[in-house]
This record gives sequence, C-alpha cells and structure tokens, in this order.
Amino acid sequence: AALYVCMSRAARRAESLIRSVRALEHIIERKRGLEDALPRASAGLEARAGGVIHDTVAGTLRHLHQYERRLDAAAAAAAGDRAWRAVEDMPLRLLMASALFQCEHTPASAEHVVRSATEGCAQLGRAWAQAPIESVVRNAAAGRGFFSRAGAAERLSLP
Repeated sequence: AALYVCMSRAARRAESLIRSVRALEHIIERKRGLEDALPRASAGLEARAGGVIHDTVAGTLRHLHQYERRLDAAAAAAAGDRAWRAVEDMPLRLLMASALFQCEHTPASAEHVVRSATEGCAQLGRAWAQAPIESVVRNAAAGRGFFSRAGAAERLSLP
C-alpha cells in the first residue's frame, strides 16, 4: 500500500488499469467471477483505489461486447497492421476496453486515460503497442469509425 501511495497520479492510473486487465483476464480465461478476481486485484491497496479497480472491471465486463465492436472499428479506421495486432492481443484489448470505460464513466480526462493506457503497454511487456493503443483508444473514445458504420439502432443503444 505504501508503494502505491508514493506513486504519481499517472503511475497510479496506469497501475489501476493493469490490475483491472489482470482481473479481467482471470475472469474471462478461467471463467471465474468478480468475487474471485477482485480481492487479488486490489490486494494491498487503499479502499478507494480498490473501488476504482472494482468499478473498472465490473463496468468493462458489462460493456465489453460494445467496447470490442468500437475497438474493431477504430482499428479499421487507423488502417495499420500494428493497430490490428494490438486489438487482437487479449491483454491489450482488455486494456483498451478498460480505458474506454474510464473515459466514459470516470471523471478522469480522456487524455489522462489514454496516457495511462500507453504507459500500461510497457508494464504488459508490449511497448511496441504504445502508438497503436493511443490511436485506437482516441478514435474509439471519439466514436471515429464506429458511428459512421453503426446503424440507427446501434447508435441509440450506446450509453
């Protein structure tokens, strides 16, 4: 807990996203529930930091299908092999989906969330993905690529 408190705000945001990604991987790959993954993800954190992780994981799961469609559309709009490679990589896909959730449902600015997501790439051992992650998350958060192809019913179903 002391290490987490000593981190900069940006580093804490990146750490929160990475812990959220790890919890999402645990839930999806092992077909486990939130109650199994969240205590591990928030171990050693203050209650508020654990709450951010809980909200991010639960919210990302709730909207995952929608976020995945938006990420695919944003990667197509970016039209780069690295963008597709990043979107197809499960931990990076979950990182981007979690970043979209935070852009839409937390007071953090999109700029800060995108920066945290790009910093998280290195923590995931995928530093090559920093530029594509930035492009795809910015495009997806702005609705580029998705809204131009979405039908009226899909646009109305978005939060």
